[in-house]
Amino acid sequence: MMQKKLTQTNRQAKIQEFTPSQLIQKQLSGQIFEDAHPKIKIIEFQNLADFSSQPVSSVPIDEPLFDPIPPIIQFTDYEPLQIKEKIFKLRNKDRVARRVKIYKPDSRLFQVVPQGIYFMIIIHQVAPGMETNFIIRFSPESKSDYNYDVIVETEREKFVVPIVAVGKRAMIDFPDSLDFGNCPVKYTTEKPVIIRNLGEKTTKWFLKLPLGFDADKREGVLEYGKNEQIVIKFFPTEARSYKNKAILQYDNMEAYVPIIGVAHNGNVYLSKSQINMTEAFIGLQLQQTLQIINKSNVKVDFEWRAFATEKEEQEKKNRLRNQLEEEEAEERMLIKELVSNEGVHEELELEEDEDSEEEERDEKAIILKRQKKAELQLARKYRNIRKAIEDDLLLFIDDIFTIEPTQGQIWPNSEMTVTVTFVPRSAFLYQTVAYCNISCSEERLPLNLYGQGMGPRAFLSVYEVNLGDVFVNEIHKTEVVIENRGEIECKFELMPNERAFGKMFKFDVERGVLAVGQRMPFTITFKSSIPGEFKETFRWKLEGSTDQLTILFIGHVIAPTFNFQDEKIQFGTVSYSFEQTKSIRMTNTSTVAFTYELKIPGDGKLAEREFEIEPRRNTIQPKNFDVIKVTFIPKQIKTYEQVMVVDIEGVGQDMLSIPITADCQAPRVELRPSDRLNFNKGDDQKVFLRNPCKSRVDLINTSELPAKFVVLPQNDEYKVLADYTVEPSSGKINGNSTMSLEVTLTTKKLYDITLPLQINIVGTNNGQPHVITIVAFSEGPKVKTSKTELDFGNVEVLKDYSLKLTLTNDSDIEADFHAFTKNKVSIFKPIQKHGIIKPKESCEIEVLCSADDAVKVSDVLHFVIKEGDDVEVQLKAKGIGSTIFCKDDLSSVNMGVNYTHRKVTKEIFVENKGRKQQKLQWTQKKPQQKKEEQDSKNNKAPPPPEEESVFSIAPDTIVLPPKHGIMFQFRGYSQKKGKISEIFMLNSTIGTERKANLLFATTIEGDFIQPTLQFSERKLFFKYSWEKNVPFMPISKNLEITCACPLPVNFDLKCQQPFTVNQDKLQLNPGKSAVVRIDFDPAFKSDRKSGDLEGKLQLSHYEHPHKDLIDLIGQVNFPNLIMETNLINFGSILYDTTKKMVMTMKNQSEMALNYEWTFVSEELSTQGQQPNIPINEIFDILPLSGYMEPGSEEQVEFVYNAIGGQRFKTTAVCHVDGGPEYEVTLVGDSSLLSSKMSTTLIELGDVRFCEWVSREFTIENTGKVTFEFKIDLRHIKKKGFVDVQPQNGKIAGGEKLRITVRVSPVIPAEFKEIILVQIGYYEPEPITIIGRGVYPSMVVQLPRSENPLFQQKFDVEIAKKKADLETQTKRAQLIAKTQNQKVQVKTLEQVQLEVERDIDRFVFCEQIKRTVLDKQDERTHSRDQKREIL
Repeated sequence: MMQKKLTQTNRQAKIQEFTPSQLIQKQLSGQIFEDAHPKIKIIEFQNLADFSSQPVSSVPIDEPLFDPIPPIIQFTDYEPLQIKEKIFKLRNKDRVARRVKIYKPDSRLFQVVPQGIYFMIIIHQVAPGMETNFIIRFSPESKSDYNYDVIVETEREKFVVPIVAVGKRAMIDFPDSLDFGNCPVKYTTEKPVIIRNLGEKTTKWFLKLPLGFDADKREGVLEYGKNEQIVIKFFPTEARSYKNKAILQYDNMEAYVPIIGVAHNGNVYLSKSQINMTEAFIGLQLQQTLQIINKSNVKVDFEWRAFATEKEEQEKKNRLRNQLEEEEAEERMLIKELVSNEGVHEELELEEDEDSEEEERDEKAIILKRQKKAELQLARKYRNIRKAIEDDLLLFIDDIFTIEPTQGQIWPNSEMTVTVTFVPRSAFLYQTVAYCNISCSEERLPLNLYGQGMGPRAFLSVYEVNLGDVFVNEIHKTEVVIENRGEIECKFELMPNERAFGKMFKFDVERGVLAVGQRMPFTITFKSSIPGEFKETFRWKLEGSTDQLTILFIGHVIAPTFNFQDEKIQFGTVSYSFEQTKSIRMTNTSTVAFTYELKIPGDGKLAEREFEIEPRRNTIQPKNFDVIKVTFIPKQIKTYEQVMVVDIEGVGQDMLSIPITADCQAPRVELRPSDRLNFNKGDDQKVFLRNPCKSRVDLINTSELPAKFVVLPQNDEYKVLADYTVEPSSGKINGNSTMSLEVTLTTKKLYDITLPLQINIVGTNNGQPHVITIVAFSEGPKVKTSKTELDFGNVEVLKDYSLKLTLTNDSDIEADFHAFTKNKVSIFKPIQKHGIIKPKESCEIEVLCSADDAVKVSDVLHFVIKEGDDVEVQLKAKGIGSTIFCKDDLSSVNMGVNYTHRKVTKEIFVENKGRKQQKLQWTQKKPQQKKEEQDSKNNKAPPPPEEESVFSIAPDTIVLPPKHGIMFQFRGYSQKKGKISEIFMLNSTIGTERKANLLFATTIEGDFIQPTLQFSERKLFFKYSWEKNVPFMPISKNLEITCACPLPVNFDLKCQQPFTVNQDKLQLNPGKSAVVRIDFDPAFKSDRKSGDLEGKLQLSHYEHPHKDLIDLIGQVNFPNLIMETNLINFGSILYDTTKKMVMTMKNQSEMALNYEWTFVSEELSTQGQQPNIPINEIFDILPLSGYMEPGSEEQVEFVYNAIGGQRFKTTAVCHVDGGPEYEVTLVGDSSLLSSKMSTTLIELGDVRFCEWVSREFTIENTGKVTFEFKIDLRHIKKKGFVDVQPQNGKIAGGEKLRITVRVSPVIPAEFKEIILVQIGYYEPEPITIIGRGVYPSMVVQLPRSENPLFQQKFDVEIAKKKADLETQTKRAQLIAKTQNQKVQVKTLEQVQLEVERDIDRFVFCEQIKRTVLDKQDERTHSRDQKREIL
C-alpha cells in the first residue's frame, strides 16, 4: 500500500558542528542535510527466492541491494509553480543482476521519471556494479517546507528514500568566535555583540553559554532583516585559559561559536603576608598596620574571610544547616508532645464538666490551631536562621586578633591601610590566618598572624658545645649553669633524647626549681661506643612557658682509615657478554684491624649480576693490604659508570667508593647477503623441485671485538614450502674475521619460494635476530622444442604429410609429457602422445598433417609437462589475401603530449571494399614472448610480469559487411610517465574461413607526463621565542610556485594547524609563477613546552593523484625546566625528626627564567580527630623562588618534619613565568622502632664435640622505620667456636632477616653460651645457646701393660684422692649425726677406677703426641738429607 508522507513541518536532521557563517553557507549551498547520513530505512523484507533465480546475495541483510545516490534528495531556492529537477541513481551492490522498481509518488508535487520513459511502476534490471538513473521532479505550490518518502522495491526488500524541500529560511549572522583576551580573574568583563537575521523569515533564537560566561539576554525573537545587540559577560573564577563553545540555536539548527578568554591574576597584593607581634604581657594589646595595594586598572572589592576557599565555607555552612535540621526536628517533636499533653488535661476537664460533644470538637480544633501556630512560628524562626547563615559572609572573627576594616573597595592604582590588634590571654604563641578575598586574584591572599604571650624566662650559660674529635669510649665532661632571669619562679625538666648519640650523654641534674635570680650548675658527661659525626640537641621545658632551653653538642667520633692503590677501575672497551677481570689493592692505613664488605650499588642479583668481587668480605690487619679482583661480564650495550663502595663493620656504610668505568659495545657484524639469499642468482643456478641446492652466507666482523652468533631453527609453518639447514648453526667470530655459513635448500613446492632465515648476533639489533629472506624459484622439469612452429605450406587435400620436432629435457629431473592438439577435430596429429624424458636427454616427435579443405588452417600442438611449463608448437598450412582499405596511414598513430591518469582519444575510418563480409579484429602485439621465454630458460630466471596495456581500440572486433566502413576509436590511458608506444595488429577473417590474415601492424605512441612544480624552498622554518608581556603574533613566510611542465596545472593547497595558507586553489600556465603566504601561529602550543611543531603543505592536482609536499617546521621556545624527579619520598623516619632531600633542576630553554614554588593545598589532613596542620609545618622548600640563566642548574632542598604516627602526602608546584607548571609529589611517614625476635633460647642437644652445627632465628621489623642491628659476641667463652652471620645490618620496615648461628662444642661436655642482639638504640637482648658435646667411646676389659709413667701418675693421684675421700667421709658422718640425713660417699674402688680412667686418657694422648712429633722429626731429617745430597 502506498502511504502519503507529505507534511509541511520542519524535518529534524543531525548536523555537524558549524560556525554561524558556515551554517549560512551550508544553507545557501542547499546541502544542509548532506552531512547527516542516516542509515537507509528498510520498511519490509521479501523472500528473495520468490523473485529471483539467484537466492544468495553478498549484500548484508541490514543493507538494501541497491545503493541510493544521494541518500537524501534535497530541494532549495525554489519558487512557487516552478519545476525543479534532481538526478537520482540506484547502484546494484550485488554480484549478480538484480531488478528494482520505484513506486510512482501519490503526490501531485513530486514525480519520478526514468530517462524518456513513463510508467505507473518503474521496473529496471541492473547489471552488477551498474547504475540506473531517474529524474525527480518537484512542482511546489508555495515557498514552504515539504517532505516525502519515495518507496523503492528490490527483489529482497522495500526501503524509502526521503525527499526534503526547504522553503523560506532564517539565517542568523553571529560572530564565528568570541575572544575576550586577557581579563582579570573574579572580575566581570563585558563584550557587546550584534546579532542579525539575514534570512527570509522571523525566527526564535536561543544562546547557550558555558560555565564562566553569561549574557544579558539568552533568547529572543528576531525578525528577518532586523538586528539587536546583546552583551556577553565573562566572570572567571580561576586564573587559566577558558576555551569552550557557545551554542546558537534557531529553526532546529545549531551553530557552534568558539568562546575564548584568558583569566589572569591582577597586580593586587598585601604589603606583608605575615605579622609578627612582639612579646606582650597577658591582658595588654599591640597593634600593627599593613597595606592592601591595587596596582591594576580596575576597582577591586575586598573582604577579610575566615576560610581559604569557598569550598571550605560551603562545608562550614552545610554543617550548620545539618545542625539546624536536627534542632528543628527535636523542637517539632517537643511541640507535639506539649500539645498532646494539654489535650489530655482538657479532656479530663471536659469529662468532669459533662459538656456536649460539640464543645469537645471545638476544644480539639483550638488545640490543633495552637499546634499549627506553634509550628509556623518554629518554621519562621529557623527560616530566618537559615537566611542568616546564607547571608553570612563568614568574615574573619578571632578572640585574640582583630582586623579593621573587614571589607571595602580600593580604586585603581591606590592602596588602603588595615590595622591588626593583638591581645594575648595566656603565655602561649598565638597564630592564625586571615584570608583577604579580593578581586583580580584567584586565590585569597593569606595573612599569617603571630603573637607571643610572655611567661617565665630562664637561660643557659652555653647553647652550643663543640667537642671536636673524640675517640670511642672516651669520657668528656662539660659544666653548664642554668639561671632564672624572669620575675617568677621557674620549674624546669630535661626532655628525653632517644637518638643513638643522644643516649651517650648523662646529666647529673635533669629537673629542678629555680627561684627568681637563682643560678644552678650541673655536669654533662659524654661517652660514645660508636664512631661517626654527631649533632645532638637537648631541650628543657619550662613550666608555664612555651619556650624551651636548648643546648647543641657537636663532635666527631673517629673511625679507621684506608685507601685504594688506584683512583678508579677502568675496563675500557669490552664486547657484549664477554668476561673481563681487573685487580686493585686496598691498604689499611690505620692502626687497627677492621672487617670490610664490598658491593656495587645498582648491580643485579644472582643471574642478573654483572660484577663479581673476590673477596667480597674480609678482615684486614693494620698496615696490611688485600688484592681485590673484580670480574665483569656486561649484559647491556651502554657506557658503565658504577662505583664500588666499602662498608666497615660496626662503623658505617659507604665509607669510601671507587669509580668503575667500562664501555660495552656490540660488535659490528655484516651479513652478506644482508637481506636476500637468492638461490637463482647465477645463470647456472637453478632450483629444481625436491633437488637439494647449496648457497653461502658470510658473517663479517668489522670490529675489533669478538662476537657470538646463533641460527634460529626453521619455523614449522614454512616447512611445507621447503626445508633448509645451516652449518655451523652457532659459534664465535673473532675480531676482523669472517665466518661462512653453508645453507642447503630443498624445495617442496613449485614457483616462488620465500623463507625467513633468522640469525641472531648476540648483543646487536636490540636483541632481535637478523632476518635474511631465502628466495628461490622452484622449477619443475624444463622441456624445449627444436621448433616453435611447423609450417606445412601448401599441402594436397587428403594426403598425409609428416614433419618431426625434438623435445629436450634441459633440467636435472625427469619430465613426464602428454601431447595433443588444441582443436578436438584437427588435421594435425602427433604420433607419440605420452612419454618420459630422462634428465638432459631428448625425444623425437613425429606430427602428421592431412588437409581436408582448400583453405588456410592453423592449430596448436600442446605438450603438457607434469609439474613443469607447457610447450606449444604452432601448426600452419596455406594462406589468403585481403580487401580492407584505409585512407589514413595506419602504420603509426600519434596521441601527442598528455597527463598521466587522464584519458585521450583519436578516431580513424576503415572500410571494406570487397564482396564478402569480413571479421576485423584488433590484437595487441606483445613482445617476442617465445624469445623471452627462451632467454628466461637460459638465464634460469622467472619471466617478468606482464604489464598492462596503455592503449586500446574500440571496437576491437566487428563483422564488416561488403561496401561498408567503421570508425575505430583509439584510446590512451597511462599511469606511468614517459614516451610509450604499442603495436596493434589488425586481422581479417573472410566469410566462414577460420584463418585470419594480417592487414595492418599499427604503432600507437604518446608522451605522458606528470604535473611538475618548482618551489623557491622545499622546507619552511619558523621560529618563535617567548617574551614577557608580548602577545602571540603569527609568523609569515612567502613561497614561490612555478609551473615547470608544458601543460597548465590546477591544484589545491592544504595545511593543518598551526599552519595556514592564504590561498586554497591555484591555476598556472606553463612557465608562470605565483606567490603564496604561509602563516605559523605559535599560540597553538598551549602547553608552553618548547619543541618543534611539524606540518606539511599539500598541493593536490586536479583530476590527478600526484601530490607535492612542502615541509613546515615551527619551533617554539618557552622558559622550560628539567626536573631530576617528580617524586620526593622521605620514607618513614622517627617521631619529631627532620629529613632533607635535594633535587636538581636545569634551565633547558634559550632564555633566562623566574620560578616560584607553591603548595597545592595550604593544610594537610591528619588522622583521627586532630585539627588540620598547615603545610609549612610539615614540608618546606628552599629556595621558594629564584632566577636561572640559560643552561644553569640549581639545587632545591625539600625538608620534612615528622609528626608522630602520621603519614603526609602533598604536591608542590613550580610555577615558571611564561612556561608550564611542574608538579613534584612529596611523601613522608613517621613511626617508632618496633622489633620482634623469633626466640631467645637455642637448644642444640647432643653434638659431636669436633663438628659444627647450625641453627637459625629471625629478627622482624614490626614497625615502619628501618633500624640497624648488631650481634655482640664479646661474652662468648670459646672464642672462634661460635659464629653468627650476619653480625650486623639493616632491616627495613615490615621485613624479616634470618640469622644463622654456627657452634662447635670443642670438648665433650655440656656448654652454654650467650650472644647479645642490639637493635637500634634499645638495650641488647640476650640469646642463650645450650648443648652437650659428645664423642664415640667403648668399654673394654684388657690386661694393663706395665708403664712407668702410668704407675708414677697413679701413685700421685691416688694419694690425693684418698686424702679427699677421708675428708668427705668425716663430713658425711658429721652431717648424719647432726641432721639425721644419709650422705652417700664414693668408695675407694670407685675412686681408684676414676683415677685409672683419667690417667689412661692422659697417657694415651701423650703417646699420640709423641708419635706425631717423631714422624715430623723423621720427615725433617729426611728433607735435610735430601738437601745435603743436592
